[in-house]
Amino acid sequence: MVLSANNDSLLTDQHFPIAERYWVAFSGGVDSTALLYAVSQIPILKEKLTALHINHNIQDDAKAWTEHCQSFCHQLEINLVIESVYPDSPSEDSCRQARLATYNKHLNAGDCLLMAHHADDQIETILFRLFRGTGLHGLTGMAETQAMDHYMIHRPFLHLKKSTLIDYVQAHGLNHITDYSNNDDNYSRNHIRNCLIPAIIQYNKSATEKLIKTAENLSQSDDLLRSLLGKDNPLNITRINTPELLATALYHWIINIQHSPPSHNRLRQYAADCLYAAYDKNPLLDHKDIRLFRWQKQIFALNKLSLNTHSETMIALTNKASTPLKVGQLVFKSEKIKSLRVAVKYQQGSETIQTDIKRPHKTIKKLFQENQIPPWVRQCIPYIYIENKLVAVGSLFISHSFQQYLDENKAQIEWLSPNFLL
Repeated sequence: MVLSANNDSLLTDQHFPIAERYWVAFSGGVDSTALLYAVSQIPILKEKLTALHINHNIQDDAKAWTEHCQSFCHQLEINLVIESVYPDSPSEDSCRQARLATYNKHLNAGDCLLMAHHADDQIETILFRLFRGTGLHGLTGMAETQAMDHYMIHRPFLHLKKSTLIDYVQAHGLNHITDYSNNDDNYSRNHIRNCLIPAIIQYNKSATEKLIKTAENLSQSDDLLRSLLGKDNPLNITRINTPELLATALYHWIINIQHSPPSHNRLRQYAADCLYAAYDKNPLLDHKDIRLFRWQKQIFALNKLSLNTHSETMIALTNKASTPLKVGQLVFKSEKIKSLRVAVKYQQGSETIQTDIKRPHKTIKKLFQENQIPPWVRQCIPYIYIENKLVAVGSLFISHSFQQYLDENKAQIEWLSPNFLL
């Protein structure tokens, strides 16, 4: 379900995602001024509207820009949040990262951030990514509606040219600031905007429209590829036989499960490791908050969990209560025993245990193999000891004698593992 706005010429037939609150990224420039004013003319949106101005503390006029934004929002009777940031450097990427951190700080789940990117910005983005050596997904440009970690981004102006926004602002007599740093061609995007795009238009007057059309066509191909890959976790790789194809599949699959992929070079190397490593090897790749793990011709996307595998912990399991471990929880229940004191260790695979009185002891490693327990579970599962004797491995393997003890006391023990899969 979407909200339809049709009472303003800039937003005719524009559909907005349903949201708890709408935010406008408001710099005070001509683009965001046009957006904030246009949205403010729609009552159903204005009542949920807040402007967010980010002062990067880079330009000499930054303070004056903030004061302008305060005045403009006061006139429109719109809430304004001002955030002062200090990027690591004045580079485009550092400023972008500072803005993203600010959005994550202020926007709640169910909120929607409205951004004033327009068709000229889209062309600039496509060319910028092209020159960086992007792939299919990158060449689709910016999405009109984009899901972030806990909020949405919506760009209602992507189909409009910059000149249309300028005409709109002038027609409504709206004051706006001018950022003269946009004329500095030492910045990559400025150089593309001020030098390359005019040269391209001089070569072919319809080039910009054709670039937009190309991006739309590539977007459809990207959608098809991602739908074929799906979102199933793990990713089956039995039919992929070259590192290049696997790296491409991984890139789009990671985007499908809503995570940012590693660089192509890292994916290419990891793909080669997955395809050429011995069957009993399990290549892994860590990237930000995701861990890729190949196991049995499948690649799993896992949460990254840290664990001191050399530690030993003494804990008292309390009846009918859960006890947090380094990974997961232990739950102990008994009708006769109030508490049970145990030691917990990790990665003791060479240990043996007898789960059946009629069968000999087996190593934990052998039991893991027979029961196809994934390697990441093996790394995290607790080995439970009583008086230096191994009595259980999580709740997967329980010694015969300990099981008798539990039965006699009408007790049970259970390891609640975390959600390993993303």
